[in-house]
Amino acid sequence: MTKETTKKTTRKRKQLSKGARQKRKLLIAGGLAIVLLIFIVLLAVFVFGSCGIDYEKADMNTVYVLKNGKIVSTDIEAFDEKTYDKEKLEAYIDDVVDTYNKENGEDSLKKKYYMVENDIATVVLEYANADIYEAVNAVEIFSGTIKEAQKAGYTFDTGFAKMVEGKAVTATADDFVSGEDYKVLIIKSNTKVVLPGEVCYVSTQNISKVGEDYVVIKDGCQLLTEELSTDTEFGTEAEGSDESISEDELVSGDGNMIFDFGEEEAEEQGSQYSEVLTYIIYK
Repeated sequence: MTKETTKKTTRKRKQLSKGARQKRKLLIAGGLAIVLLIFIVLLAVFVFGSCGIDYEKADMNTVYVLKNGKIVSTDIEAFDEKTYDKEKLEAYIDDVVDTYNKENGEDSLKKKYYMVENDIATVVLEYANADIYEAVNAVEIFSGTIKEAQKAGYTFDTGFAKMVEGKAVTATADDFVSGEDYKVLIIKSNTKVVLPGEVCYVSTQNISKVGEDYVVIKDGCQLLTEELSTDTEFGTEAEGSDESISEDELVSGDGNMIFDFGEEEAEEQGSQYSEVLTYIIYK
């Protein structure tokens, strides 16, 4: 082999070696980029996961408790589109939201969704915290730790059941009040409540159904005496709602459509309001 041939072979090997190193660097860089992308996606799901909930698809009146302390409500009511004006109803809701925010701070209350379809009105509102939900809806509610609830005056003095593999077992408040990991949602309303965690204990009166992360509250039910189902299909109409919204509920003195959130409607809308506090302990 001549010196010239040897030099050419050496140069070729160096070029091939250099190309291999560059290719390896690109593969490593690409792999790191993919790992970083996966991390960002997982982080987004963890931080913003609640944003993916389709609140408007709820099949009954529902209260969602979020990890960040916010409350989201989906209200579903029968609405006769031939009799009532859906644009005026939406304008009224927007006015309620704007007025409340001017008086209590920006973003205290948000309208996330509004739709009237097939004579059903669906309204989704977001509340900055449970106190604002209570003020707007005149529905007693508390969200926090058990110690915070006790400091607020809640005594947990009612019957409880522990959820074990989807079944209710008799329990008492002593079984959980000292637990550091537990949180509690207390509400006085006939509605479905969805929690950001697993339901562990629940008060027994007026409980219709219990799922892994939700409870359905309905007058006249007893958790430990009724057969519970976690896969029951709910109807499209709100629990206990009338076939149509009454004129008193929707028309003000000047003839404009309204949607009254005030406590004056509490007795008339018996399907929504309750005289019983429901305790839901979860983690």
